[in-house]
Amino acid sequence: MAVRNEAQTIEKCLQALCQLQAPPDTYEILIGDDQSSDQTAELLLPFQEKHPYITVYPIQEAHKPLPGKAGVLALLAREARGCYFYFTDADVQVPPNWLDSAKLFDDDPMLGVLNGRTLICSQKAFEFWQSLEWIFEISCIKILANWGIPITAWGNNMAIRREAYEQTGGYETLGFSITEDFQLFRAVLQEGYSFKIVDTPEAWVLSEPCRNWASLISQRRRWIRAVPNLPFGLRILVYTRMLWFPLLLALSILWPYLGFSLALITILTQFILLSYSLSRLNRLKDVVYFFGYVLYSVILSIILLVYELIGRPISWKGRTYS
Repeated sequence: MAVRNEAQTIEKCLQALCQLQAPPDTYEILIGDDQSSDQTAELLLPFQEKHPYITVYPIQEAHKPLPGKAGVLALLAREARGCYFYFTDADVQVPPNWLDSAKLFDDDPMLGVLNGRTLICSQKAFEFWQSLEWIFEISCIKILANWGIPITAWGNNMAIRREAYEQTGGYETLGFSITEDFQLFRAVLQEGYSFKIVDTPEAWVLSEPCRNWASLISQRRRWIRAVPNLPFGLRILVYTRMLWFPLLLALSILWPYLGFSLALITILTQFILLSYSLSRLNRLKDVVYFFGYVLYSVILSIILLVYELIGRPISWKGRTYS
């Protein structure tokens, strides 16, 4: 786990990791502190002192083989001793049985990447909209993965076979990316390994939401940077998905009947898929936020389109990326 200025969330994250139901001698928790300027280092210290399986590495920029989070993870991978690498983030709380999915690697020697579902902690409407967005997108990704079409992986709830990681050459060989999880995911698949999404409660993690529109836009713009690296057909599919709501608005102005018909079909499809997914997750009551989520999706799509056309740099974790 790479951390940087995580004082607001790191304690809850580590408390959850310390509740893992696995023998302590079968796993280790490696944390790279990427030059945090808040209280992160002080908060990490008591956990390291109390739990011998937790090791914190203060990371200096000069020691990183490449910039950003990928450089921290590259150093941690060198130190790790296990057969499988489990990745998460400091704003995530993992379930006690999170490591049970390791048996899936044992059963399939060509399984390279595992992902579990990420759920969003929600109290306010803005946070519920993000929750619905995550549930909808992961449900779509899972459907495509079941059809043999792997789109992406998300690094806050991901596991990779060590052998597969090493065959890619690791982050040092892959080079710098602000979507390092996606980059590693694609590289592992290119080595001939398979991908699986585990959608059972022991693989579900809870993540903190973005607290405001600024952080949400920065996060989403960072994710968009991965799209040009997709195969051409998938790139068209993802760009169409990203631009769908602005396209519907344009169609509704130029050809109202066509635009409104497609909008109705889109909303009904999303409602059905989300209702089904929410019922499986025991969150069906969250469907009351659906129409707010639709408006949120339209606004977010338009803002992201404008930002990408302008070409402004991306700010993330106190660093700026062009």
